[in-house]
Amino acid sequence: MRREQIRAVLLRLPILESKRFALEACVFQLEFCADQFTRLDHPNSRTSGTAAAQDHLERFWKLVSRLAQNVNAMPREAIEALEREIRSDEERRIRLAHPEFRDSPLAWYWSLLLPSELQQQLVRYQSCARRAHEELARDPQPNRIGAHQKKRAQAITRLAAWIYEHLTGKDTKVATDAHSFKAYGPFLEFLTELFVVLGINASAESQARAYLMEKRATEAVP
Repeated sequence: MRREQIRAVLLRLPILESKRFALEACVFQLEFCADQFTRLDHPNSRTSGTAAAQDHLERFWKLVSRLAQNVNAMPREAIEALEREIRSDEERRIRLAHPEFRDSPLAWYWSLLLPSELQQQLVRYQSCARRAHEELARDPQPNRIGAHQKKRAQAITRLAAWIYEHLTGKDTKVATDAHSFKAYGPFLEFLTELFVVLGINASAESQARAYLMEKRATEAVP
């Protein structure tokens, strides 16, 4: 049901004939990433103060240390079986993707670390968590509860902007009516419809304007 709704939103765009072949891949990417990006809006997107942050970092490095030891102690049979499943899982996911997306920035979502790579990364995580704990101790902040950041909306906006430009060949823009001061434009309409279909509780206008400010700032860097 949701896939059909996403497709309907995309079909309302003025898609270039040379890009129509990529429509289904874009539908898949939006549906897939809408679920993957859900994890971005979990509780650790809020602030809580230095003491709580240090406590979580200490628990984190201890858990990471135990997991690294567990990976390091796994017998060869377990490692080889796990690596086969990892490679098989990545092959299945890659087959689902359109070739145009395989080398895109989204490809990293499909990648899993092999056990040996994971063990190395865990050791690095442990070291970084310890240093982060020490850094927080040098500049303590009072305990406070902050609002959740809408990172899922930000991520979907970036993906939607890339798809909009890719399919239409047009720049992402938001215009403002001189009399009513209301924002309008095809990209904003597209993003607003996507937010509704994907169940994103955020202002499409605010997200679009934030994205465009970020884009301009990036393009201004020599």
